[in-house]
Amino acid sequence: MSAEVSTPEQGSWLQTLRTRRPHQVIRCERGDYLHRWFLIPQNRWVNVYLHRFIGSDDPPALHNHPWPFLSLLISGAYFDVTEHGARWRGPGSLAYRPAYHRHRVELLRDDAGRERPCLSVVITGAHQQGWGFFCPQPDGRWRFIPWRDFTAGGCGDPN
Repeated sequence: MSAEVSTPEQGSWLQTLRTRRPHQVIRCERGDYLHRWFLIPQNRWVNVYLHRFIGSDDPPALHNHPWPFLSLLISGAYFDVTEHGARWRGPGSLAYRPAYHRHRVELLRDDAGRERPCLSVVITGAHQQGWGFFCPQPDGRWRFIPWRDFTAGGCGDPN
């Protein structure tokens, strides 16, 4: 998944929140992937986001995060996939993840094969590291690719 992260909406934080439009939209080749609302004004110590996942992460890559975070799933469900397997997460599921945690989100699908969105509240800590994608290698190791360099080819050849 080659990500395109929108610049947060201009204007006041509260004004944007009141419109119900997301403060930030993350897109990939398939279209919108995640809508993000800032539930408190963004700052460098702690942030509280409302995330609406619209699409799954592309396999087989896993990703880390720039900060540690706590996630509470409000509605919907998904599989939290790591190099050790997949764990189902449903409404009320609470998870703490350190910044170095590698995973990908795989949304559930309806009977027609469409991905079912899910909604979560995410509380982050302070920024700790750059983030990106981890691609499995034939020798069992993982190759790190910073998010800005991860192309439409994913873990394969760049497109």
